[in-house]
Amino acid sequence: MHSVVVSFKPHWWWPAFRQVAMGYSIVNRPNRSCDVTCMSPLGMKLFSVSMTNGQTSGVFLLPAKGNPDTMIKSTGEAIFRAYFDMTPAPSAATTSRGHKTVFLQTYGNNKTRYTFSTVDSILLSKEYFEGKRRTMTITYDNYPAAGERSSLPGKMTLQDHRYGYRLEFMLREYRDVSN
Repeated sequence: MHSVVVSFKPHWWWPAFRQVAMGYSIVNRPNRSCDVTCMSPLGMKLFSVSMTNGQTSGVFLLPAKGNPDTMIKSTGEAIFRAYFDMTPAPSAATTSRGHKTVFLQTYGNNKTRYTFSTVDSILLSKEYFEGKRRTMTITYDNYPAAGERSSLPGKMTLQDHRYGYRLEFMLREYRDVSN
């Protein structure tokens, strides 16, 4: 279970729309599927997205750029990227910057930059690029202490630069139902 702050700025001249929501995520890493639902404090569903085997379905009730089907697909892909592919490919180029190690994975005209902490060996951020244009940034923070079981960070911020939205997930309750 998580709380979410949803921020939208559909066009550069519109004021930012912010909504605090409660929601849940069901992440099945072996099957590479996830379901995310967020509701307003009054119980109205803001969005619900499911992604399984690259297929996205759901409902999107927030004002945003593009049509609702595009937003469902974009949000599903963004949330999928946030929960999966947490390590770069072995062929990724590596550089060190102070207490950080940066991996740059290139595939065609697209790139993904992974930044890890060398002190704690944890993922700090992922950035996605199409050509030279940054399309998405995902940051990870507040990892649980070493003795706790959660494999997810306590806070995850997802900024989609193409569609003008930001999702801030704060983990409230974690249950591992894998065994």
